Amino acid sequence: MDKIICVSLGGSGVTNSSGIDKKSVKKFIKVLERNKKYRFVVVVGGGKPARMYIDSLRHSGLSNQFLDSVGILVTRLNAFAVKEFAPKSLKVYPKIVETLKEAKVARKKSRVVFMGGLHPGITTDGVTALVCEAVGSKLLINLSSEAYVYDRNPTLPGAKRFEKLSYDQLLALARKYGRPQPGLNFIFDITASKIVKKSKIEVRFAGYSPESFAKAITGDHKGTTVR
Repeated sequence: MDKIICVSLGGSGVTNSSGIDKKSVKKFIKVLERNKKYRFVVVVGGGKPARMYIDSLRHSGLSNQFLDSVGILVTRLNAFAVKEFAPKSLKVYPKIVETLKEAKVARKKSRVVFMGGLHPGITTDGVTALVCEAVGSKLLINLSSEAYVYDRNPTLPGAKRFEKLSYDQLLALARKYGRPQPGLNFIFDITASKIVKKSKIEVRFAGYSPESFAKAITGDHKGTTVR
């Protein structure tokens, strides 16, 4: 059976202030096309559209669970839009997967599976880690604005970046980010860090560029690797 790779595709990599970034999506799909010896489960994040909705509702007395649910709907909309750019030759699962049980079925039937969020309180990274466990993948590629994990906010002076990290080191760093809130970005949250440690899932961080994604598939990327 072909190797299964789970991809945490940050929403900001496929959306912009106008909606879906068609140019970026097409480049992402091209990488999938060039790597047909692998199967992919792609979990798409909410990006700017999700933050826009959540920020507009945040101070309306609505619960975090409701705000998370709004974000989940946006991630599924993004996944649906991205999926439509994939050619039939990729053998894409026809629906946007909404449960781990469905993910198990979908990955056996199709070469590429798209999905968004699952449950309130779980980030895109957390969902991707759960999916790795469900479908038996031992590789998670994180596509986000930062290709490296840092010991602090990378915009701060003296921030140190890591080429390699152990699972324990990643978890220790993730704890510094505190409790996730709806619509906020984290390099890799605590839940995801615990899951990859427990199941020994290798994590490769890469930027949004198609070149970074392609190199992360082979392990030749410039970014942090956790194992």
